[in-house]
Amino acid sequence: MASTKDFDERQNLLAKLKAAEYGYQRSKEQVIHLDRKINEIEKRYTKAVKDNRKSFRYVLRQRLLVVERLRSYYDEFASRKSDEIRIIWQMLFGRLAANGDIIEEMRQLEQESHSEEEDNSDSDNE
Repeated sequence: MASTKDFDERQNLLAKLKAAEYGYQRSKEQVIHLDRKINEIEKRYTKAVKDNRKSFRYVLRQRLLVVERLRSYYDEFASRKSDEIRIIWQMLFGRLAANGDIIEEMRQLEQESHSEEEDNSDSDNE
């Protein structure tokens, strides 16, 4: 009975790890997108300064501040997810990823987990 509980806990942690990894990947994608947006706004702001278009400068400066703040929120979220991934990884495997590539090691361990699952179902049938 304890092995089933351990197996369920491990599956639950693997699911949490996958969810955290997904959140991390998506937030990093958003950071990249917002970086591009910041560059676009900065170019437009620089042109408005050069052309002495004060009304455009004000609006673009406000927009830049909002997008930069939004980028920092996503960056903070990615940092938290990264920490969460490290903690779950440590709980699951008792160590950090050897080469720092958590995703690849997670896939390998997931495949091993599926083969253990098949072995457990075979032994239950006997």
